[in-house]
Amino acid sequence: MPASRHQHPNDLREEAFDLFAAGLSIRRVFDELHALYAADAPAESTLRRWSVEDRWTRRRVRIRSVGRARADARRALAGPELTAELHKMRRLVVEAVDVAPFTTAEGALYALAALERVIARHEDREAERTFQEQVRSARALY
Repeated sequence: MPASRHQHPNDLREEAFDLFAAGLSIRRVFDELHALYAADAPAESTLRRWSVEDRWTRRRVRIRSVGRARADARRALAGPELTAELHKMRRLVVEAVDVAPFTTAEGALYALAALERVIARHEDREAERTFQEQVRSARALY
């Protein structure tokens, strides 16, 4: 008698697709899910089967084309918004630098570290926002 297939929840299947849509290979998706769920993670062969059944590559291409179209639209409208964002970043940088005067080398290093933290937080927020937009676009398509 053949072994029965393990039934994985649909949200795990969608999580696997979200990782794939974000640009990971099937192998990397497997590695990520295995790191998160260990023995409960789907096998790499299961991920490959899901990718064929659900047409992951086709869906990813659609998501990317929608993302590119949205990015183009944002670039076209980005003048005032970009300027506002740059002014906001400038204020954050000035606030970060004002915390530590440059009277000593230690103060300069502290100001540099504060500035790097501000930039990293901003980049993390932008990366998360982009990923969430891709996920929402993917789910809207299907």
